[in-house]
This record gives sequence, structure tokens and C-alpha cells, in this order.
Amino acid sequence: MPLLIAIANSGYNLLTKTIDSNISLLSVLINSFFILGSVASLLLLAQPQMWKTPTLEALPYFITIPIVTIISQLCLIKAMNIAEASHVAPFFYFQIVFSCIFGYWLFDELPTYNILGGGLFIVVAGLLITYSNYRPTPKTSPNER
Repeated sequence: MPLLIAIANSGYNLLTKTIDSNISLLSVLINSFFILGSVASLLLLAQPQMWKTPTLEALPYFITIPIVTIISQLCLIKAMNIAEASHVAPFFYFQIVFSCIFGYWLFDELPTYNILGGGLFIVVAGLLITYSNYRPTPKTSPNER
């Protein structure tokens, strides 16, 4: 299942790169969430026992998740329209860092030394890839204009 999620997420991220920049972000979001909602509805129709009614304590999380998702998708789509995918992709590795922070904050889960070491290795590698792909534009002097 984690591999399937990684493949689907990578496909979604690459598909957002192919979206024409003239299409409004709102249109892209509406279409994306329509497809995701359709898939989720089909899964719930096939297995209705998957649904768990949120408790009152879980309601703030239940409301916050779509808001955070919409904001992150807007940022992803905008970033993919502005920059090359190879420049944007390494920033996805910071999900590891934020997952560890939120896991500790929300669930009192402490990451193991292996997770911290592996996460640090992946983040540093992502930063190295970003830095090696960065080509600053040469500055023109006033005499060259």
C-alpha cells in the first residue's frame, strides 16, 4: 500500500506539471477534488464498513485536513507552473521532517535514530540536488544594456 501511494502521489505531482498555466487554479482544484471524491465514494460504496463517523474530539482534525490539503495543492500547482519539476521535487523530502515534528506534537511518537538518520540523509541529498541544479542567471552590468 505505501508503494502504491508513493506511485500515485508521484504521478499526481508530475501531472500537475503538464497543466496549462492559463487554466485557473480554482478549475484545477475543482477537477482534482471531483476525481478524488469520486474515487473515495466508489471505495465507500464497495466497502461501507471503512467509514468511521468522526467523534466530537476528532472534528477539528476532520475540518482541518481538507483546508491544509487545498492549500498544499494550490502551492504545489503554482510551484510546478513556475519552476521546473527537478527544482521543486527535492522539497517533497521535507515531508519527512514535518511528519516527525507533527507525529511528536500530535501523537507523542518519537522517531527512532534510524528514522532521524535516514531522514537527515534524504533531506541533505535533496538539498544537494537542488543546489547542483541551481544555475544563477548572470547579472548584466549597466554598460551591457
